[in-house]
Amino acid sequence: QATDYFQGKTQAYEAFPVTTWQSSYNAKNPKNGFEVEHFALEYRSDSVWTNFGWAARDGRTGRIAGYTDSAPAATALSTGKKAADGVLNIDVDGNQLVTIAEHALKMGKKAGVVSTVQFTHATPAGYIAHNMDRNASALIAQEMLASKLSVIIGTGHPDYNENAQYAAGVQGYNYVGGQNVWNDLLTGGVTNPGGIVNVADIDGDGAADAWSLVQDSLDFARIGRGENVPSRLLGIPRAGATLQAYREGRNDERAKTAFATPLNTGVPSLAEMSMAAIHVLNNDNENGFFVMIEGGAIDWSNHDNNAGRMIEEMTDLNKAIDTVIAWIEANGGWENNLLIYTSDHECGYFIGPDHRNQTVNNPVDNPIVDNGAGNMPGYSYHSPSHTNMLVPVYAKGAGAGLLKTHESRTDFYRGKYIDNSDIANTLFTLWTPQEEVKNFILMISDGMGHNTVKANNLWENKNKQVYENFPVISAMSTYHGRAGNYQATDDISLYRTGYNSTLAWTDPEYINEDYTDSAPAATAMATGTKIYDGAINVDLDDSPLLNTLPQVATKKGKSAGVVSSVQISHATPAGLGGAHNANRNANAAISQELFFDTHLSVAIGTGHPLYNDQGVLRTAPEHTWIGADAWNALTSGSTTSGANTAKDINGDGTPDAWTLIQDSADFAQIAKGERVPLRLAGVPKVYQTLQQRRTDAATGKASAPFTIPFNRNIPTLSDLSLAALNVLNQNQNGFFVMIEGGAIDWANHDNNLPFAIEEQYNFNRAVEAVINWVEANSSWDETLLIITSDHECGYLTGPNGQNINPFTNPIIANGANTPGHAYYSPSHTNTLVPMYAKGAGAEKLNSYRNMYDYVYGY
Repeated sequence: QATDYFQGKTQAYEAFPVTTWQSSYNAKNPKNGFEVEHFALEYRSDSVWTNFGWAARDGRTGRIAGYTDSAPAATALSTGKKAADGVLNIDVDGNQLVTIAEHALKMGKKAGVVSTVQFTHATPAGYIAHNMDRNASALIAQEMLASKLSVIIGTGHPDYNENAQYAAGVQGYNYVGGQNVWNDLLTGGVTNPGGIVNVADIDGDGAADAWSLVQDSLDFARIGRGENVPSRLLGIPRAGATLQAYREGRNDERAKTAFATPLNTGVPSLAEMSMAAIHVLNNDNENGFFVMIEGGAIDWSNHDNNAGRMIEEMTDLNKAIDTVIAWIEANGGWENNLLIYTSDHECGYFIGPDHRNQTVNNPVDNPIVDNGAGNMPGYSYHSPSHTNMLVPVYAKGAGAGLLKTHESRTDFYRGKYIDNSDIANTLFTLWTPQEEVKNFILMISDGMGHNTVKANNLWENKNKQVYENFPVISAMSTYHGRAGNYQATDDISLYRTGYNSTLAWTDPEYINEDYTDSAPAATAMATGTKIYDGAINVDLDDSPLLNTLPQVATKKGKSAGVVSSVQISHATPAGLGGAHNANRNANAAISQELFFDTHLSVAIGTGHPLYNDQGVLRTAPEHTWIGADAWNALTSGSTTSGANTAKDINGDGTPDAWTLIQDSADFAQIAKGERVPLRLAGVPKVYQTLQQRRTDAATGKASAPFTIPFNRNIPTLSDLSLAALNVLNQNQNGFFVMIEGGAIDWANHDNNLPFAIEEQYNFNRAVEAVINWVEANSSWDETLLIITSDHECGYLTGPNGQNINPFTNPIIANGANTPGHAYYSPSHTNTLVPMYAKGAGAEKLNSYRNMYDYVYGY
């Protein structure tokens, strides 16, 4: 904005069709040691806009540690994984990460990096080098020069100072890999006498391809015009650490006015370096390329709180972007090229000049002031370093829209935003052949946490469930997008959402606050968007989210269905079934939509109007969970209910009525593959749950699971699941189905572990039945199975009352009796929940394991 005001114009990228914001926080700080307090990193909308200084500090400890440095930011942008401060492309567990540049090279594409600062600096290095110390410049240079990059351009010339004047050895040789490496580069050698750098063969002819060292600005310009284009370009302009920003007088008052001091001469512009890089990368190349182009000294100028030099650097970058845009439009167009412009982080806490009080000290309430073109805008700095503020993202071209699918969170002021790791994951998705997933089965144990699984295993005397051996296992956060329901005023205090690993493992109250309910949790899993409590598949502005999983599936010609052991109109089946409502308790409207305004082929759940919780016939119907209109239409076989008409799901042009199944024997028959209907509405003869709300279930707590007799003639979740699969499998295009063990949550709300174990046990048997069905009727090559929870419920821990940490106070085995345990909440919590996956595309989930938890890792 400041540069726009100075130039008197907006930039071309500001009109790009895809614009968003991104968070930039890292995984761990500091990098050394492994203490729980090292993981207090997050972005909190409520904190950043109400607590002046939070963006530049850890808002809870006061340490200046809340922001990222450029190394983990580059790592996230290039690999999709968050790392520790000062670390390049090595994760918190010490594993080397694959960068998007390396991925491009493996695909047969070319790759390169360009910067206005040293090429060994964090951002250019972050696209190819791997090092635990971003300051190990010589080693980083050696790794970069030994890579298969076709282009490396950046400053750090050993013989030139900050004024682009010759001064032999003034910079030292670390930025170019050491003096021996530099001497080899000057002579066009492929290895130095010590054998430190062995130059790579990049064209596959078996011979090393030496770097063409370019230093003169005229040579950069020639290559940028397409003249004398080398096969490999190492560009080191004749300047010190920066092309222009650190030239003489940078600390003078005069330098705070842009272009008030003469620019260095004899050095190329970023536009010239960018075009030189692109010509090398595009030359004799049909496979395409990746290039990262950085205006690196914008950050340096903001560290100096020098807006004049910052505007100069931004102007240079803007010209480079314009040049790249022109090249794209002349070379394949936007359908073949993707341009993303963003930042690795904000620096300087750069806002407007109003100093009245802290309430206006943020970029929205205290904006930069336009003083006219050619004049310095009104501004102020409030930090000498980076901040944790959101930064803008602009994108145009092939695949740009995929970035918007990562907008899962919402900031009070900025609106929807992505994380920096999502940029790399978008590129990896675009450049990775997508494995066809014919069938997707999502199984949700509602209210299950890690200790729910463990308690069940101890009671079963079983080491692990079958899904605990799945190839992909991770922890998953569940927090909502905003506190408060649809009736709440949209106040900034409601945006206190997120997951802070440090607080999760040190502050019990933190886990018991700001948790999700099942409606936004289901919405997040169904649409990828976090919303407010109590809402089902509507955005924060109450507009319907039309990209739910069942809607996506049916648009692809697949079938879709939902199954639950609780009411069909309850939050999870409603959300994963594709209903839309600001109020999760509008059950009649939700059931009406599920049955008569979606393309579902299967909808199975409780809520029978004529039976109570014990499966006993009522004297009068109760239509709380399934409205009277919908129920009457289902029982009569009608295709109309109220103003709605059932959808045509088989494409014959006529509405398809539901086959209503109520008897357990009929469910069992369909589960065996007999008399399978086209469309199955399954409502077992019970009111709220299959078993959990049976006599004494809500208040009586048995000494052990399965000691209170079950309701009779009620189908199991296994039978319901198999019946659904057999109906859906009639579609040769495949299907999506969500299967929920919904009453684990209910039992945990009651702090009733015996009943929670019963429900988890039955869920586990359903999982086994589904696995057997996949292996008998499909295969893992075409079917994806994910097992997870929507949230933890009950804060379930071990029985040690002096320690309520669920990790250090474990559940205790107690034979056939209920395991030793304690509950510390009657409701949901904000702890991480387990996720298990197997089958087609399961490995892709690993790319979304970008955050790091102190206990569970990525």
